[in-house]
Amino acid sequence: MKKTFLPTRRSKTKGLQCIIILVIIYLLDIAIPVYGLDTITFNYGIKPFLWCCTIYLNYRCPRLSPRSKQRNRNRIKWSAFYFAVVYVLFQVMLGLFLSFGLSPYDHSYKGILTNIIFVGTRLIGLEMIRNTIVQTFTKKEKITTFIIIACFITITTLSFHHYTRLNNMKSLVTYCAELFLPCFSENLFLTYVVYLGGPVPAILYKSIMEGFHWFSPILPNLNWLTKALFGILLPLFYFLILLNMRLTATRRTRKTNKEKESLLGWLFISFISILAIWFVMGVFPIYPSVVVSGSMKPMIQPGDIILVKKVTSLEEIRKEDVIQFELDGILISHRIIKINNTYEGVSYETKGDNNSVADSRLVHPEQLKGKIVKVVPKLGLPTLLIKNKDPNQAVEF
Repeated sequence: MKKTFLPTRRSKTKGLQCIIILVIIYLLDIAIPVYGLDTITFNYGIKPFLWCCTIYLNYRCPRLSPRSKQRNRNRIKWSAFYFAVVYVLFQVMLGLFLSFGLSPYDHSYKGILTNIIFVGTRLIGLEMIRNTIVQTFTKKEKITTFIIIACFITITTLSFHHYTRLNNMKSLVTYCAELFLPCFSENLFLTYVVYLGGPVPAILYKSIMEGFHWFSPILPNLNWLTKALFGILLPLFYFLILLNMRLTATRRTRKTNKEKESLLGWLFISFISILAIWFVMGVFPIYPSVVVSGSMKPMIQPGDIILVKKVTSLEEIRKEDVIQFELDGILISHRIIKINNTYEGVSYETKGDNNSVADSRLVHPEQLKGKIVKVVPKLGLPTLLIKNKDPNQAVEF
């Protein structure tokens, strides 16, 4: 007779207990440094003990069965293994193209053993908690539920102290791109993995990933943008592969195929949105900037958006170039009318095309932001309206 596993009152209680345990560990992680307690003892003693207790409780209590059949669970285990290996190989390949650096972690016998206890207990405990939460609260395969669970685990596993450093929009976008979104993307993938195959495939995947990160003597030196792109896109790509495997194995209806197409569209829009945000925040070599003054009329009107190419070498700058530079915290875009080469270094005399006299102060290389390569007319007018600036009465610099 085939056994069925349906969420009971006891299983729901277990799921709530797992949520509470995760929140308690998160709050302790916040409180220990605040109250000046020994963080080393907490991180390498108390926290592994709490994770071990969590592992024991989840192992001893009755467990809910994953949604896939045993045959498909084996495929998911192997898929998780291959996904992790491919991810590590991607990092190694990028390191070969860019560079490698020495690992910051202790690789003595004592250090390796300590890190195995620290990383291993957390990894296994978290995936067992994830499995309990997923199998308890997901009666049906709903992307929304997976997203909510992934968000919860992401928030409770990232250090709270990162949030205290978010003091402006740039730091917020950098934090989201470098930490939050890659962590969320991975948690979404792992949430679906444990839904289909239980905690073992997720533990296998994370063990390979964390093993390379913590125990490799050298690590690739990747900039945060590269880490963000691969950290966000590869887990989402893995998620889509598993979703396609699931649909193929269960032979869903046309309605499910439409849901799949909808998910693909959602992921594509999300990816484009991320790129757009990074573009606006100046992550790429060319970034946009809204002009609020009329000093460069008729070439640049108030409300136009200029595309600024970042300066990497002073040899790129020529006379008659329109450059953007920072003066007293204000971004100004004016034309170079003279380049001065003296024993003190290079400086630039600038002037707005619509101004009657040259700027009174010279521009030095450290003030340069870039040179204007394109003007997009009137696209920035909404920004002026938000800032309560009248385009017809723009200030000239």
